Amino acid sequence: MQTRKELEESLVQGIITQKEFDEQVRKLEQRESAIARPVSQEEKEDEPNSQGKDEPSGGSDKTLLWAIAIIAIIIVAFVGMRFLFSTGPVTLSELNEQNYAGELEPDEGYLYNGHSIVFADGSWFAQVAIPNTTTEITIPFRYGPRDVDKIPVSGVLNATFDDAALVYMTFDPTAGNFTQIALAIGELKQNFAVAFGKQTKGACDRNETSACEGVPVVTCEDADKAVVSFELSSSPSVALMGNCMVVSGQGDDFVKGVDRMLLEWYGVIG
Repeated sequence: MQTRKELEESLVQGIITQKEFDEQVRKLEQRESAIARPVSQEEKEDEPNSQGKDEPSGGSDKTLLWAIAIIAIIIVAFVGMRFLFSTGPVTLSELNEQNYAGELEPDEGYLYNGHSIVFADGSWFAQVAIPNTTTEITIPFRYGPRDVDKIPVSGVLNATFDDAALVYMTFDPTAGNFTQIALAIGELKQNFAVAFGKQTKGACDRNETSACEGVPVVTCEDADKAVVSFELSSSPSVALMGNCMVVSGQGDDFVKGVDRMLLEWYGVIG
């Protein structure tokens, strides 16, 4: 049976679905809890014979980048469903109406620069217009504007980034924080596709692990490419450097930095 880490990598690769992942994790937890008690002969006979067939550690390392990419795709699919359906007995439209009327508690919703921000189904939803259009949509974010508006942003992006149809998402494959980076990439991937007409592609900023074999090596120094680079730092920040947006931090800072910029691009934070 695979370890939890291997299951996570299989999920990000797309080898298994979220449902299959949850089921395998449940079985793994049951198996671990059963170690403390004697195993009957009948249980031994029912248990699949998988000993001696563990995947080498190099194989797990090689699948890392693809795992991150598929986690992002799964997040996109999940978030996309929430674009289409209401989140419970009260619809988002009704929540927005209550919010504008001042009928919600602060942890349920608030107005920010004239935009309705409501909390439902574990996410903050912002009612925004697609940039350069009058089309209004409701976008889910992991963090609301009050959670991220203190993250510093510096610099400007140039036409290489603004006009690009393809944006490279690059990171240091030796630095860790892979789950958080995958979540941040998922936020960008969904919003770039829905509102900005941009596609994304995974990349590494160096080729130092087998996870980056056959994957583009892209950095901010590739001036002809639009790049989003995730870099480890002790504090969160976003630096706009011409063709490149650098999201710095650690852990949840990566998602917060991405949400900070998305909310600014949608005109919520200004």
